[in-house]
Amino acid sequence: MSDGTRTACQRARRLLGSGGDYREYVEHAYGPTSGAWRVGRERVRRLRDRVEAAHARFAVVIAPEIFGIERREELVDSPYRTFHRALASLASDQITVIDP
Repeated sequence: MSDGTRTACQRARRLLGSGGDYREYVEHAYGPTSGAWRVGRERVRRLRDRVEAAHARFAVVIAPEIFGIERREELVDSPYRTFHRALASLASDQITVIDP
């Protein structure tokens, strides 16, 4: 099973309530050593190249999936920090990252 398929299966189990801690899933999927995230970064770079070839500026706008959040504090201390750090790491002279 590929990293992408494994990650998708883990996500599905977590969303259905049978896969353990969502924070573990996010760490696995978006951690700095994640194979799935390595592939994701490469895909973002290829997309950026296509956009720039069309003479446009490429940007990443972070809009995470949020569900089941009862309190605003959970947004601050949540697994989404890993996700935001991963996407923010894409920022470069060629890629603008916007995190509203």
